[in-house]
Amino acid sequence: MKRFQNILVALDTRSSSHPALDWALSVAVPSQSRLTLVDVLPELSWVARNVVPNSEAHQQLMIDDKKQKLEELAAPIRARGQEVTTRVLRGKTSRALCDEVFHADHDLLVRVTRGIDSRSSAFYGTTGSRLLRSSPCAVALIHPNYAASSGRILAAIDPARNNPAHQKMTREVLDLTKSLADLQNKEMHVVHAWVLFTPTLLKSTFSHNDLATFRKSSEADVAKEVDEVLEPYGLSHRDPRVHLVEGRVEAGDSVAKCADAENVEMIVMGTMARSGLAGALIGNTAERVLELTNCSLLTIKPDAFISPATGAHTATPSSAG
Repeated sequence: MKRFQNILVALDTRSSSHPALDWALSVAVPSQSRLTLVDVLPELSWVARNVVPNSEAHQQLMIDDKKQKLEELAAPIRARGQEVTTRVLRGKTSRALCDEVFHADHDLLVRVTRGIDSRSSAFYGTTGSRLLRSSPCAVALIHPNYAASSGRILAAIDPARNNPAHQKMTREVLDLTKSLADLQNKEMHVVHAWVLFTPTLLKSTFSHNDLATFRKSSEADVAKEVDEVLEPYGLSHRDPRVHLVEGRVEAGDSVAKCADAENVEMIVMGTMARSGLAGALIGNTAERVLELTNCSLLTIKPDAFISPATGAHTATPSSAG
């Protein structure tokens, strides 16, 4: 099972609640993982530095205030024997967090889905979206109403027999989802969205009966493929927690609809870069899920991922049997 050992939690100390920290603790405490709590202070613009009297002294006061509030959050966690450090970062939030991940070798970055000052109308704010695309390590974006109660975690997989990279990612997603479900007392669900090969072309080539036969055969192949990867987890396509969805459009649409229908708390998925642009895009399915869902999201990167923010390869969580 996957275990994250060096977790970075990005907080806004101006907030009165910290769902990202609550979620991170539910993972870190049972695993005795190291926690680093950070807040980011944006750099003053050139205009502000010239207008605000003693701008550096003013920023130092803000740093001291954030540091004190981070320490107040860390104190009760340390009292329970958990290893916690705090740090105030400076600069653009997404870049500062990616740099911290790279330099401190974090294997998981946790943040809320959108910040207090987000100007984005989407559920996932601009910074959250940038982190999904740029962070060298796994990223968890936590719903603002997250509560540490029983719920469902959905693993989005693509077992593709003829694609070793997808097979490896599928195993990692399933391992991680199983680990989280066990740690947090959640129910593990699995979704695989598949598309019948060129259905429009097939309709113009095959009769209605032949097309129905082809679809049934394809569905059986998909079920067999999924059963092969789920067998170690005690699941099969017949289990009500396993959802095989024939997508009519993008697979991401089907994943998002499944998450909504099953009322899942979190989706766990891989972010396979498309078009050979490692780090520039996070893959068709992940992009669509990002656009359409409004639950917590945990994404992991392929081994070949190179962060466009740092030039760093992905950080991989340690494994335990």
